[in-house]
Amino acid sequence: MSKRRTFRITLDKAYGGATLEAPTFYELCGEVARDAHGDCTDNTCEIPSMIEHGHYRAAVHRLAGSSEFPAVDALYEKYGRWLTIKRCDKDADEWWDFVQPFSVKCQDCGAIVYGDPVNETFPDEQCANCWKPVAVESFIETFTDSVIESLLWATRVWNAEGVDVADADEYFEAWDIPSEKRDEIEQMCRAFVSSNWEILGHYQDHAHNLGHEYLVMAAHLDSGFYRYVSAEHGEALREAAKADTLPELHAYEGDDGEFHLD
Repeated sequence: MSKRRTFRITLDKAYGGATLEAPTFYELCGEVARDAHGDCTDNTCEIPSMIEHGHYRAAVHRLAGSSEFPAVDALYEKYGRWLTIKRCDKDADEWWDFVQPFSVKCQDCGAIVYGDPVNETFPDEQCANCWKPVAVESFIETFTDSVIESLLWATRVWNAEGVDVADADEYFEAWDIPSEKRDEIEQMCRAFVSSNWEILGHYQDHAHNLGHEYLVMAAHLDSGFYRYVSAEHGEALREAAKADTLPELHAYEGDDGEFHLD
């Protein structure tokens, strides 16, 4: 029976002489990255994100290029041929493709704040670089609720005689919207907020109002955004919102005498 190979490095005695080892080179890169970077929880630092999501080659490569880390230096000295730029860059590209859809730029300092792609959530905390709030998840929730409320308000209810009798919000609640359409609305709101957070982040107190303004533009009903944002930001948001088309709701009285929403 062949002996299982162990990958290991030993630090110079000047750095404590510790030995790091793992059953695979991939896992050894993870051990080295964790040893070098410690317990960093900076949500604008790419290294913890790379480590958390298993992109260890990318992590040690970035660490090697940023400062002196004894464990990283020892890894490169012994296994440098396995850490080619091509391999490390490929790992970094794969990491970015994974985290980018749920990461946003801080509107105050410009740092990238990494979200949680595993749970498909955007950051909902302070930017660790400038300590300004980056409450994207809270914003999305309020924004989306407002869009749904506004869509019900903008939808007319028709009776059996073909006469519109009221706004849909007088008869229906958000949970009455068919799940397929509700999911589509939620996905559109998430995409719009994340893509435009560099602007929207300046107006976090207006999430509810801006949800209504988005509905106005995405439903192609009127011009929106100018009441709550600057002229320059309003124009950018208008153009972005006009590219979206929210699903239509139909509220009517059926043959059974009940009102339906689809």
